[in-house]
Amino acid sequence: MPPAGNLPHAAPASASLDAGTAPNPAAAPCPMNDSSPLLRRATAAVDCFRGRPGTGIHSLDDVLRLLDLEFPGHGRLALEQPVSTAGGWRQALAPRSIYHVLASNLSVSAEVSLFLGWILGARLYFKLPASGLPDFQDLVHRLPADAAASLLTTHDPVLMNTCDAIVAFGSDESIAALRAQIRGCPRFLTYGSKISLLWLPPGGASPDQAALAAADVAAFQQLGCLSPQACLCADPADAPVFAAALATALRAHAALLQPPPALLPALQEFRLRAHARGDQVWEVTPEPGPTVILPAQPRIEPGPGCGCIAVLPAPDPAPLLEPWRGHISTLSIASPSIPSSLWSLATHWRIPRLCPAGQAQNPPLHWLHDGRPRLADLVSWTAADPALPIS
Repeated sequence: MPPAGNLPHAAPASASLDAGTAPNPAAAPCPMNDSSPLLRRATAAVDCFRGRPGTGIHSLDDVLRLLDLEFPGHGRLALEQPVSTAGGWRQALAPRSIYHVLASNLSVSAEVSLFLGWILGARLYFKLPASGLPDFQDLVHRLPADAAASLLTTHDPVLMNTCDAIVAFGSDESIAALRAQIRGCPRFLTYGSKISLLWLPPGGASPDQAALAAADVAAFQQLGCLSPQACLCADPADAPVFAAALATALRAHAALLQPPPALLPALQEFRLRAHARGDQVWEVTPEPGPTVILPAQPRIEPGPGCGCIAVLPAPDPAPLLEPWRGHISTLSIASPSIPSSLWSLATHWRIPRLCPAGQAQNPPLHWLHDGRPRLADLVSWTAADPALPIS
């Protein structure tokens, strides 16, 4: 097997550019075929990851769509050979090695990172959290050698600094500590602490919308950055109605949201604090667990997980969103369309993803994680000025 990340660099024999003129698109390489290393890797990776919850990986079409969106035009071909563009010949260079530092809450981000790195042909290293990630570790042990993935139980700064790229998941504090260890100029991609929210339009407090919201809250025990932490009600009169409906809908997920023993104190504190502040409280289960609150003083405040969520009257959401600028991942919309005013709000507050209610935890493979492309951020480019042909 050739070194990971080494992709074919040979240009077509007929490749040429007239000095000072735009490249001829007809001279670009042919589409990928069965001999394409990238396509072979993508096919093998899809076979291993197809249907894994939360990854957005269902078929090879998902990969091709991702490549088309992140490398428009000749982009996906450019990962394997030079392509002709209006700016001259260009070739995307995948990283030969990627060092990942994983968070302890969920394995989904690690799974997608492995999938993307495998497609690129990179050698992959994954530093596990101290508590481990059993599902991810089991997956890695079952992958073919072509995936070129290694698990690390201890952090290796020397190895990290030899890699072309570093991808880190975790708290803002842990990412800052890692940043201080970086030497040289590896590409450093970070995914820090984020929250997600649900927006309810006027008159939207129906049992059906509550059921969709409950599905988003219950997935992965509400532990990831895509898990809704609060519902913003455009009409304040809808807030108590929706809170009650959401509590009822969450009862259907009580078994899924059963907390681990270590989380019980935090869940108990969440309820006690809400009662002490005079919030309205709907306790979905008698024991500490899923809880819906309607705060006496509206505020966005992340809960401990396992189905704890606030429903907030928000005719003007700006004061609620201001403290979370740059830390909102997804806004679920309980509406068949996005009002233009809500789109303007999302762009103003730099919210990177809007989705239908019920789909917060099921992003497509091509979604922009934290507003950034997932493959294009990892590659670098070699380019020739338009006046310089490849002979």
